[in-house]
Amino acid sequence: MAFRHRIVRALGVKKITIEVNLMNYYVYENWTAEHKAVIHRGSCRNCNEGQGCHENPLGNRNGKWHGPFDSLEDAKKAATNTGRPIRQHRCI
Repeated sequence: MAFRHRIVRALGVKKITIEVNLMNYYVYENWTAEHKAVIHRGSCRNCNEGQGCHENPLGNRNGKWHGPFDSLEDAKKAATNTGRPIRQHRCI
C-alpha cells in the first residue's frame, strides 16, 4: 500500500490531511526481453512504485515504466496501447 500525507499549519493549529491510495498499478514496457508489457502492483519489489529494482545506467534503453494507474483495468488499457504482448506479474 502506498500512503501519502501532508501537514498544513493553519492559525497555529496543525491540520493533518491523509491521502490514501490503496493500490497503484504500473506497466513495464520491455523493449529487449520478449518485447512485452508487464503489469505490476506499485508495492511489488520489482516495480517499486515505477522506479524498478535496479540502478538503471542505460536509462530507457531497455524499457520504460508507465503509470501510476488507479485500477487494474486502467493498467490493462495502457498495456494494450503499447501494442506488445501483455502479461501480469505474479504480484497481481
